[in-house]
Amino acid sequence: MIYEIAKADAVERAQKTQKNVDICYYRGVSPHNYFIKDVDQPLPEDAIHVSTAHCNGIVVSEVGDGSDDEAVMEYVEEEEPKPDYYSVAIHFVDRCYGGPEEGGWWYNAGHPITEVLKGYDNMTPEDSLPKCFLTEDEAQTYCDLLNNKLAAGPNKGRRSIYSMASEGRYQAMVQAGWPHAWPNPAPHYE
Repeated sequence: MIYEIAKADAVERAQKTQKNVDICYYRGVSPHNYFIKDVDQPLPEDAIHVSTAHCNGIVVSEVGDGSDDEAVMEYVEEEEPKPDYYSVAIHFVDRCYGGPEEGGWWYNAGHPITEVLKGYDNMTPEDSLPKCFLTEDEAQTYCDLLNNKLAAGPNKGRRSIYSMASEGRYQAMVQAGWPHAWPNPAPHYE
């Protein structure tokens, strides 16, 4: 149904402008959020081309016969880009004050550490540095090992981040690409 609406909108625009147009979707966004662009306009990096509507009313689909919403959505989801690599880094994690709305609200946030964690028998200086892996499974295996070391070392005696007396905790995390602070952007009250 949604794809049928998108096709009808695209054909109408193509016939009105006498130019061929593309039906596209942004990856990871609701299937209701299709957009139509002229074929000579560049495709945004985070979008995928699904079909082209010609000014004579014919729609040429990249997905089978182009009549099935489910097939179109599966195609869009399959095209999710895979990261070139995964990284594991130690992050300093704590709770952040979001604002006074509804009595005050908090959210979790973290950022990769920039210092070497020293003075722990079970950790080497290299453990503090980010490491890259080609597969998510390899990265997760190393991340689990590093979190075990953190529990017995730098986090020993530290309170949970949900405690009022928390001073934050160290946590190894797997991220697609190079390590970065999260959440990005910071949440806001709506």
